[in-house]
Amino acid sequence: DNMIDFLEQTKLQDSWVSTILQGKYPSVQDNFVILDDLSCNNYIETIDKILYRSNEHITLEPLKYKVEEEIFLDNNEAHLSDHLAVMVDLKWNIT
Repeated sequence: DNMIDFLEQTKLQDSWVSTILQGKYPSVQDNFVILDDLSCNNYIETIDKILYRSNEHITLEPLKYKVEEEIFLDNNEAHLSDHLAVMVDLKWNIT
């Protein structure tokens, strides 16, 4: 799977790339090792994505991206899922 090709074909944008990486896609690493999903943070790419696309009616702009490490915990402070939640604050304008 090639995420960059998918984004180009669908004209979607990756909120992590837009906010954390300032619009620059990370380089492909031949020896990339997938980390445990609970080890992710704002600066490590995760398979969980928030993609967005503006159109002639609305402009979307991600302002903040965050991996939520502390919100979704049970009473024993264990994670509720095997993936950390990601969130994006979006600014939007009707055009």
